Amino acid sequence: MQIENIRLVFLTVLVLFLNFFRINGFTIFLDAFVIIQWVNYSRIVNIFKDIDIEVKLDKDRVFIDEDFNLIISLCGVKIPLNLSIPELGEGKVHLKDVVVLKHSFAKRGKFKIEKFFLKYDAVFFNIIKKVEKKDIQITVFPNYEEVYFKKEKLLDLVPNVVSRIRLLEDPTSIIGVRKYEKDPIKMINWKISAKLGDIYVKQTEYTSQGRLFLGLFLNLHSQIFSKTAWRPILNKYVEDAILAANSIVKEVSARNIPVKLIADTSEGIKKEFSSDWIDYYEVLSTSYGSLEGFSFEVYNEVEREIIFNDTLLIITMFLSEKDLEKIMRIRERVSRIIILVMPYGFRRYNTKKFKSYLDIPQDIEAIKKNCAILRENDIHVIVYLENMLLQEGIELVN
Repeated sequence: MQIENIRLVFLTVLVLFLNFFRINGFTIFLDAFVIIQWVNYSRIVNIFKDIDIEVKLDKDRVFIDEDFNLIISLCGVKIPLNLSIPELGEGKVHLKDVVVLKHSFAKRGKFKIEKFFLKYDAVFFNIIKKVEKKDIQITVFPNYEEVYFKKEKLLDLVPNVVSRIRLLEDPTSIIGVRKYEKDPIKMINWKISAKLGDIYVKQTEYTSQGRLFLGLFLNLHSQIFSKTAWRPILNKYVEDAILAANSIVKEVSARNIPVKLIADTSEGIKKEFSSDWIDYYEVLSTSYGSLEGFSFEVYNEVEREIIFNDTLLIITMFLSEKDLEKIMRIRERVSRIIILVMPYGFRRYNTKKFKSYLDIPQDIEAIKKNCAILRENDIHVIVYLENMLLQEGIELVN
């Protein structure tokens, strides 16, 4: 508690000085006035020793720029106070009984609202008390866009559910054989192939529900050497990549398709596997990228856990030959791989198309030349230009 009473002390000394020279009705009035001020000062100080506030949030999870209410009420004696909250930029709020503050955050993350300053202003003194609340925290989710992402190749078997899209093979229901066509080698039936003199696989019926692996790279790729030049671009890419991941996770989860998230972040590798899209938003709201710390371990994590009837989606800023080597190895274990390469992020749906002067990095251009061959092997590489919409890139996947 901080007390500033220099004016009251000065007034008291001045009145005592006047009393030393002459005592009359005016000086008696001043004496009474000073005594009243000291009594009031003592009363307010005693109140401040025990005063407290109760703080509540009407919701502890919001999106960027979404309003929430902070409800603050005085506990104990009700006196008029000024309240300031540095974390919210609130400088002077009049608090007599209960006050409701409306606020929003312009960026994602977890925000603590811990420090509250109560100030009593009088003519001759001021009292300030700092009140700390450790349990007031709000999570700000990143925004998302409405997208349509139905690019899963094969899905898990669900009994008695038939899908109009041929997704997951049911090995108990064989309807014939067909020639080998973009299938993993392990799917070849060698006995039938030997009899018919060509490479064949069994053709089966298909059934329903799905799983999507999402590999998200937020750190600057280790094979990008001009890190200082890419620093401002990285910040935009990270926000766009998280928005893309949010949008796809929400759309896929709405169709009850399980999603496994593996993200390379500045804090290391983060994982999430849940039936509720909110859990993914919790992880992504506090995920950031850095100039250092890029890890190829995401590929190893995916390779350890992924199975044939999964679809792998990769969101990355850069793609190198080393990435492709690991992706080709994963392709032996999975049905389809989709790679969204966003060197400069993408254009938000609420902005107009503009002319871009940024060129695609040469390493990525070299890989683009082989996109047709990769697509034949069900590896779809989509390179985003700066003014492409998220949905535009998704639509390029067959």
